Amino acid sequence: MTSIRNLFLLGIALFATSALYAQVSVGVRAGYQNASVRLTENLDALAPDFRAVDGYNIGAVAEIPLGRGFAFQPELSVSRKGFMLNEGTQLDLFNIPIPVNVEAESRFTYLEAPMLLKYKAGEGPVQAYF
Repeated sequence: MTSIRNLFLLGIALFATSALYAQVSVGVRAGYQNASVRLTENLDALAPDFRAVDGYNIGAVAEIPLGRGFAFQPELSVSRKGFMLNEGTQLDLFNIPIPVNVEAESRFTYLEAPMLLKYKAGEGPVQAYF
């Protein structure tokens, strides 16, 4: 937990110091994640109702120009991903059929802090980034 706090403080420090530059761009991004799950034959036989859980992604981004087309782009984002398993069977108890269903859901929340080095090529309204 301490490393997450330190990483968060580092991100705040980067954004605070980037405000000192005149051409720094700062922004927020958010998104919805709808993933698909590809099953192998063995897993499909064991758990036929295995599916991904929808999630979200929200973060802050800054772009700090370094000169000659290069820029440093630190980001700090929170992302939630996961999967769900729904399995059912029928249990016979004293010749009375009793349906038994189990639903298990796993959700994972990630704190991501990518640090990108970008190179901008081109001038005008259309530019390419590498």
